[in-house]
Amino acid sequence: MKASVVIPTKNRGEALLDTLNSVLDQTFPADNYEVILVDSSTDDTAQLVQEYLAQRNSLPKVRFLREERVGVHYARHAGARAMHGEIYVQIEDDAVAEPTWLAELLSVFEDPAIVCAGGKVLPRFETEPPAWMEPYYGWLTVYDLGEEPRRGVGVTACNMAVRRDALFKVGGFNPDIIGSKLVGNGEVGLAEKLRRFSLGEIVYEPDALVWHCVPARRLTLEYMRWRLYNEGTCTVQTLYQQERPGWLRTGGRAVMRTVWATAHKMFALLHQSRRDTAYYRHEFRALMCWREARAYWQLIYDREYREFMGRENWIHE
Repeated sequence: MKASVVIPTKNRGEALLDTLNSVLDQTFPADNYEVILVDSSTDDTAQLVQEYLAQRNSLPKVRFLREERVGVHYARHAGARAMHGEIYVQIEDDAVAEPTWLAELLSVFEDPAIVCAGGKVLPRFETEPPAWMEPYYGWLTVYDLGEEPRRGVGVTACNMAVRRDALFKVGGFNPDIIGSKLVGNGEVGLAEKLRRFSLGEIVYEPDALVWHCVPARRLTLEYMRWRLYNEGTCTVQTLYQQERPGWLRTGGRAVMRTVWATAHKMFALLHQSRRDTAYYRHEFRALMCWREARAYWQLIYDREYREFMGRENWIHE
């Protein structure tokens, strides 16, 4: 079997059915891929899915797994451990794939030098976003690097694929979201580990397109403050795993991030009444720097946190 499409899901039953419909209606040969749903829901998602599947008896094969632990990396890895395909493919449960998505995404793996690929992700907004938000669409899981394939890039968990052997060799995804809290660097960490292990190239394939449904609650200043603040954790974990800095260097970074956060906040306050482009840029940068500073300080005094941030093998847990 060529591929296993893993869909982690939690309490998004109706949206998940749209995702599932799009994944099952691909132009890629139905007997050459499977779909694995990994459910951590506390609502009626399982019932909705079972009723849907009962009405559909055709290929590709769909398997339904239960994952009780809180944290999307647990669901991703449960799917990876159960997969029969050569390539792990992931789409999120609030995204809809174009019919040619899987064929385009998997086509890049005909080149044995490719270890991981990501496709284009465009937004479907529930309501019209405010104009100031456009420069920050990337934080809403929009991934658009243009119309030409590119190498040496990152990936987003909403639309990605990686060779199974490589995924297991590097220890899988790092944790990113546990509950409603961002704690690490997820697929960013996976991509960095693939690079450090020199397992192959990572590519962007624009024709492998999915649409990400963005709810109105994310199109607010409050959400973006939360999102950008927590992004600081991702940045620190990436640097920590790359460099493993000592206490002195870590402390120096903590001090510098604190200084930068203060400076950016002062500039944000100067522009607050106008709410212009400069305000949002400095406000969000201040939040990211504050979170980075907090993470660096915690690396110094919290041994358990250091072990969490430095750990790379999560897939067998």
